[in-house]
Amino acid sequence: MKSHRTIRITLEYDGTRYSGWQRQRGAITIQQAVEEVLQQLFQQKIRIEGSGRTDAGVHALGQVASFKIDAAHDRGILKRGARLNRGRLMLALNSLLPDDIVVTDAREVPPNFHARHSAKKKRYSYYILNRRYSSAIHRERCYFYPSHLNLNLLRRASKVLTGKHSFRAFASESFKKKSYVRNLTRLSIRRHGDLLKFTFEADGFLYNMIRNIVGTLLEAGRGKISAADVRRILHSEKRHLAGPKVPAHGLYLEKVSY
Repeated sequence: MKSHRTIRITLEYDGTRYSGWQRQRGAITIQQAVEEVLQQLFQQKIRIEGSGRTDAGVHALGQVASFKIDAAHDRGILKRGARLNRGRLMLALNSLLPDDIVVTDAREVPPNFHARHSAKKKRYSYYILNRRYSSAIHRERCYFYPSHLNLNLLRRASKVLTGKHSFRAFASESFKKKSYVRNLTRLSIRRHGDLLKFTFEADGFLYNMIRNIVGTLLEAGRGKISAADVRRILHSEKRHLAGPKVPAHGLYLEKVSY
């Protein structure tokens, strides 16, 4: 009988009242909330690894997390190494988790699976409410931006950013990496009534990269900068030349591909 087993779960959450994904001292986080419930169910110390560390206020529709359990010493839901009942585990998790965190899938995976290291591609979306008045219902679900935006100008500027580039100009200045190169395979912008949806797909993202890109593209959508300016900003690798960082509450982690 296998002793250590690896479980993968997929999570949907409203990040409004959380200080992001990663456990922090003196703060409420998604990781902490989920780990506490898992430890209650499996009756052992559990550390989960997320596919990415979403910031405070960021939401998720498809965050993936993985964790290992010592089934030989489990006194909880997998007593005596029992076969994982996915439906039972999901039901138990969702009955104990806060209402703003929901498990949408649970399964046993090979021992070498890791939610972050095994990921091949991630998809994020950013929503903007683009009209003259805000929304009481959606105020923590999208970024209210009342200025007129030209969709053609937005799309023209966004095309400059697709492909494999150094995105250092759009990373947080406090973020230090050996490489800032990422392959942005998709950046699409669609309007649905008053809502604008920006969709990003890449092999990975730098800290605050999406929020800084959206802030820069909004400048282009207002006609304040051109697509050529966005290209120059990209190649400059200088953060201070790019646009402002937009708020976290418009950002969603949609899907992680393996």
